Amino acid sequence: MTVSWLVPPGELKIPVSQLRAVELAVSSIFPPIILSLSSAVFLVGVWWFAGGGSWPVILHETYRSVCSWAVLGAVLGMAVAAYCWIFGSMRIITVNDHKGVVVRMVPRRSGERFVDALRHMMQLREK
Repeated sequence: MTVSWLVPPGELKIPVSQLRAVELAVSSIFPPIILSLSSAVFLVGVWWFAGGGSWPVILHETYRSVCSWAVLGAVLGMAVAAYCWIFGSMRIITVNDHKGVVVRMVPRRSGERFVDALRHMMQLREK
């Protein structure tokens, strides 16, 4: 197995016989989704109470500033949730090294297939 990285350019070759564990860690999407939903609820509340529920919304300068921060929170929350949904990090632990190698920004679906294939190869090696 070969693990390569871009910055600084390098490559690490690990034989399958030296693998002890391979795991794929994915982050939860719920904290960023909760941030986005709470920002959206806040914006609806401001629209309803301060804007009178009318369209187009005419708000005072104070509310506009707070609403722009809430929109930023909603957009960033959705972006982080998408990142957590798409990417994960893979940890490869060898027999000699207990700390392991961590590969970040691994596409989640292909990472799951890769980890399953490596675990299958490790099980075949043990038999």
